[in-house]
Amino acid sequence: MIDQQKLELFPKEIYLLEQFLSYDYYYETVKLWEEQIKYAEELLDKYSANLAPAHRAQHPSHQADYVWETIVLPNFKGVLHHLVDGLDDLKESFLPILRRMSGIRNALIAQWRDYPYDWMDHVEKGSADIYKAKLDIVSIRANNTFVASDYYDSQWDYKDLLKMMCIKEMWV
Repeated sequence: MIDQQKLELFPKEIYLLEQFLSYDYYYETVKLWEEQIKYAEELLDKYSANLAPAHRAQHPSHQADYVWETIVLPNFKGVLHHLVDGLDDLKESFLPILRRMSGIRNALIAQWRDYPYDWMDHVEKGSADIYKAKLDIVSIRANNTFVASDYYDSQWDYKDLLKMMCIKEMWV
């Protein structure tokens, strides 16, 4: 039998889980996502106002005014709407709402894979780097919540912890 005094609790990990699963963390991530959408919209408006004459000759995926206005931004806004709809439920401690953060990751994966954002640098030098840096932050936050939300309904029994410690000791 394992000495219960030897069981380790990881206060830092517990603290992080509490933070990632909190209403405030979720809300701030939603706000960052909304700001990012507005940033892209502002750049797209400027880009669309100054299209090159041969712009329509490009492959449609490289016509940023078209794909970002009809595909990317509506997708991002749909995710935002879905996340905002969950705020009241989360305030009432309905934790499955946290799984909605996967929407941000999925939207970003689709955008990164299919629709480049290099057009942003044609509007303002360095704006693509700013866009990427901000999206990295939103992506990390969304991923933190999504991964941590996998454990919201976990109920640990000390016997399970003891079993885990036995397995851990077998591997050491």
